[in-house]
Amino acid sequence: GEKNHFQKQTLWERSIKVPFLISLPSQTQGADCRALVSLMDFYPTVCRQVGLPIPEHVEGRDISILLEYPNIPWDFPVMVQNDRHLAIRSGDWKLIQCTDGTRELYNLVTDPNEFTNLADDPQHSAIVNTLAVELQVEVDRTFNNSPLENRCNVYVANTENSEIRFHTETGANYW
Repeated sequence: GEKNHFQKQTLWERSIKVPFLISLPSQTQGADCRALVSLMDFYPTVCRQVGLPIPEHVEGRDISILLEYPNIPWDFPVMVQNDRHLAIRSGDWKLIQCTDGTRELYNLVTDPNEFTNLADDPQHSAIVNTLAVELQVEVDRTFNNSPLENRCNVYVANTENSEIRFHTETGANYW
């Protein structure tokens, strides 16, 4: 496989990107929206569209505004996780935080195939630190209010300016 990995078990773009299509009865014409969204955003969006309250424990964001205004500025980062690692995608950048403390930083405009890891380049330390903080905010937002918190183990990786907590379902033996 690519980069010596098999199947879709990585946090690189080719493994995590999927089409996200929504069709509403009120829309007669499709629109292309380039905003970063997560599959977790689907449920709260459907709730809003059918007039149901969004339960407090729901982790995604309601993206209904993007259905009406697909070109509106949307500056929310997207967190992705697999069994061992977390990643945050914000704008043109992606930071992958591994449980062993290593990181991968990619500029997805200049390096769409994610071949050049910039995480250890001193020129990019501010971007790494900013994304690490954004990742921690997303981890806190996602897991602290979630019933998932009650059935998770927590793995802590100390980073230069923040602490990243990794969650996995109890009993998973990935660490």
